[in-house]
Amino acid sequence: MIKNILFDLDGTLSDSREGIIGCFQYTVSRLSNFSYSGDEILGYVGIPLRTILGRLLATDDRGKIDSAAHIYREKFAEIGITGNTLYPGIQEMLSLLHDRSCKLFVVTMKNNIDAGKVIDYLQLSQFFTRIYGPSPEGIPDTKALLIESALCSYHLNPDETVMIGDRKEDITAGKITGTKTVGVMWGFGIRQEIEASGPDSICEAVEEIPEAIAGLPGNLRQ
Repeated sequence: MIKNILFDLDGTLSDSREGIIGCFQYTVSRLSNFSYSGDEILGYVGIPLRTILGRLLATDDRGKIDSAAHIYREKFAEIGITGNTLYPGIQEMLSLLHDRSCKLFVVTMKNNIDAGKVIDYLQLSQFFTRIYGPSPEGIPDTKALLIESALCSYHLNPDETVMIGDRKEDITAGKITGTKTVGVMWGFGIRQEIEASGPDSICEAVEEIPEAIAGLPGNLRQ
């Protein structure tokens, strides 16, 4: 029986493209002459912040990347939180799963402080047991390690846990840690990417998530 549900944040619960694009474009403009479209930037969402910044700035210089991360966080505090909107149906879906006595968690590559602020801003805090994200310094630096932290901290059985997200990194991390996986189609990933990652289920709409969970091996008790 599925008892524990791990949600990615950006592109899964929240449409954060406005804030994310603005923060990255501002950061890159401060430190280089490069420019990127919104779609190019969104293609990187789901991997660690410092990895994204290194690629956008075409550098592996730790000092420059640290400076970029500082600029990004300052801009995020200004425009990043309010640049989030809930996808339609998210609150109702979370309420339904919460009422079924599932434990709900957020597992995101956004740092845990900013992720908490976003969840508060979106008025979703009452649904989640805990938010897992890297520290502002970027540790841990993979989603699999964050999932492992959730599994260990709350003694969660991977067979009773599902990871839900919009990018291949979400599905891959779930598989590495032994959880079930559900890919969603309304976020920043593309269908080919999600299908190639081999999730246990794919949802086209938010309203399909409870049914998808119920249909997983070790399905949710009705």
